[in-house]
Amino acid sequence: MKRAKFLLLMVFVMLAGLDVLLMLNQLFHGDLQRASSTSIRLLLTGGLLFCVYRGHAWARVVTGLLMFIATIYCGLSALSLQSLLLWALLPLFAFGLYVVTLSPSVRLFLAEQKAKRTYTNPEVPAEN
Repeated sequence: MKRAKFLLLMVFVMLAGLDVLLMLNQLFHGDLQRASSTSIRLLLTGGLLFCVYRGHAWARVVTGLLMFIATIYCGLSALSLQSLLLWALLPLFAFGLYVVTLSPSVRLFLAEQKAKRTYTNPEVPAEN
């Protein structure tokens, strides 16, 4: 389980780190309007990733779909623009897509997280 948790947190840091770097670049160039929209996207990304970590299936599906779109878009853009940065980002997005959607250890970890979140003790009576 430690491996799955590490892989998932590594993908989370990668995604949030890209947003932070983009926001800092926009602030450095004086583009405050785009930096504010990037900071909102960073908050939404953090909320979505928190929901994935807690084991919400819908959040995992949404994250997987977004990672799939990002991987395809990055690959097509790298081909058309011949950008080294996009070629470097392509394996990161592909790795994130694998971890979030296909990794068996991450799936098991997220199932355990969901079980922890939804567990009710049968010995404790429900409050009315």
